[in-house]
Amino acid sequence: MVAEEYPGARLLVNRENAGYSRAVNQAIRTAAGRYVLILNPDIEVIPGSIDALARHLDEDPGTGIAGGKLLNPDGTLQYSCRTFYTFKTLLHRRTPIGKLFPNSRIVRDHLMMDWNHETVREVDWMLGACMMVRAEAITDVGLMDERFFMYFEDVDWCYRMKQHGWKVVYVPGARMTHAHRRESAAGGVFNLRLFAHLNSMFRFFDKWNTLLYRLRKHRDLLLAALHLGGDVIAVNAAFAGAWALRTLLRSVLARPVFPLESYGAFLLLMNAVVLLVNAILGLYRRPSSRALLDDAFEIAKGLAFSTLILMASTFLTRSELYSRFMLAAFVPFAFAGMILGRFVLARAARALRQSRFDQTRVVVLGERVTATELARRLEARPELGYEIVATLPDRPAKEERRFREFWDADGIREVIRRHRVGEVLLVKPTLSDRDLARLVLLCRRDGVRPRLVSGLADFLPGHLAVSELLGRPVVDLGSLEGGHVARRLRRATDAALAAVALFFLGPFAWSRAFRSPAESEPHETIHGLEGTTFRRRVGIGRGAAAETLGHVLRGHLALVGPRPFRPEEVAEREDLRVVFDLVRPGATGPWRLHEREGLSADEEISLTLSYLQNQSPQEDLKIVLETLALRWTHPESKRSDS
Repeated sequence: MVAEEYPGARLLVNRENAGYSRAVNQAIRTAAGRYVLILNPDIEVIPGSIDALARHLDEDPGTGIAGGKLLNPDGTLQYSCRTFYTFKTLLHRRTPIGKLFPNSRIVRDHLMMDWNHETVREVDWMLGACMMVRAEAITDVGLMDERFFMYFEDVDWCYRMKQHGWKVVYVPGARMTHAHRRESAAGGVFNLRLFAHLNSMFRFFDKWNTLLYRLRKHRDLLLAALHLGGDVIAVNAAFAGAWALRTLLRSVLARPVFPLESYGAFLLLMNAVVLLVNAILGLYRRPSSRALLDDAFEIAKGLAFSTLILMASTFLTRSELYSRFMLAAFVPFAFAGMILGRFVLARAARALRQSRFDQTRVVVLGERVTATELARRLEARPELGYEIVATLPDRPAKEERRFREFWDADGIREVIRRHRVGEVLLVKPTLSDRDLARLVLLCRRDGVRPRLVSGLADFLPGHLAVSELLGRPVVDLGSLEGGHVARRLRRATDAALAAVALFFLGPFAWSRAFRSPAESEPHETIHGLEGTTFRRRVGIGRGAAAETLGHVLRGHLALVGPRPFRPEEVAEREDLRVVFDLVRPGATGPWRLHEREGLSADEEISLTLSYLQNQSPQEDLKIVLETLALRWTHPESKRSDS
């Protein structure tokens, strides 16, 4: 009918139901106006309404989406503008709780019922039945998310508009009739539209929920815990299987079979040995970057080592329970169990990603053409689990209006939080070494994994995790596994070592360690972790070591870290602010070992950045020992802050 009666209209026809958001996007891609009007087929437009929406967008350039006042077929008001969903809202809207409390304040607030709907108002989101959208806003925000087959695509779009600084506005002068039937809320449990609604709801919360975002940023910690739990199950199941097989063959084998409960101590030892060897071999380190075949080789190696240790332990203890047959049967059973556990986890993760759940939101940054091509290929491979937030050149240009703050040390934190960024992929970066190190530190500071996509990844140090993405080597530039835990352990270790050292220095050292300098004493103010400050005495004396250890014990200093600076020095340099957002200043550090070489400020910062990138307990211990050796061999280094 449209083709015959309106030959001037461009008609797009799909042979199958492509889903609401995909169909809308098809039309948007063909649109050429500065505004795009989206209307559901059950909308009847009252004359003048479309003009009212366009007029509002003309008058308010900050509005990205304008929606009209929707009426039911009987002329009553339809609550078409709403607040974003919360857990309480879902309970009252999608469970029987809503029927028990039909006039709940939670529902009334969500539907914005206590308002006359006669004034222009900025809202959280509006029903997608009627939207006029600014083309410039679509360029900034992107099209509708096609993962939403039906429902929640309008909520997601409005949410993203607000993330990018565009307003969503209710315009009551645009009046339309909407034959809204809420089919997803009718028909009982077996309503297919209800399933579609729930599926889209889960997708929305999978994409934007803060708790899930934080868990996803520490995916490797969760995977490591799951792998560890799976290995515990595999070890104990394998031992039970070996014992059962030994019991079946008791008439063939000469040695007696002991009851299973008799092996309690040996089974405990077996668990400890196998899991410890696996941990030493790195089977629980960065599991998301490991291939199943690589794990198979390491598991086989670990079981071989574990078998030797267990054989030696039973021989040395002259255990009556020792059985070579059971140990020989245990190894293949345990190997199969560990591999099966990892295979099941990998398949479950792959199935989630293929269904477009559990997507890691990434910014692709680098040389523009190469970065754009990589982003395009990632979007075409949903099973890889990436959702592209933005594709940016590593040097900002005028067209990067909405993401321009990404290059600012303070702004990048807000971009990462607002857009739930989990990774930054660096592709052929043209940044200087110093700028690249700064960007990596900014990402690490804000809990984001920076990864370099480059053939050079194959030549980088072995302690950095090298994996593969679309056939290209990828290296983690400072992995996040155990970040918070590792920092707390490091802090506890520093405090324990400082306490032990003060104990040997005697009572005078303790009194000096916990006495802050008075205003009348010579002192200087030091910039600490995350903008905190503390006062430190100036001068050379016997109590200098005690005071420094006291600052370590109180959390002002780390044993090893960057050089302490005054607040005014830090304020002048952005790179110093970034460093002290990550770590405490140190009682010693690489700067101490090279201070006789007269390093410039830039050289010292580069040295600090290099230390932070390669930081480890072994490296810290080495620096402490070298500092002690330097203090012993060079008396002139015995300064008050040594």
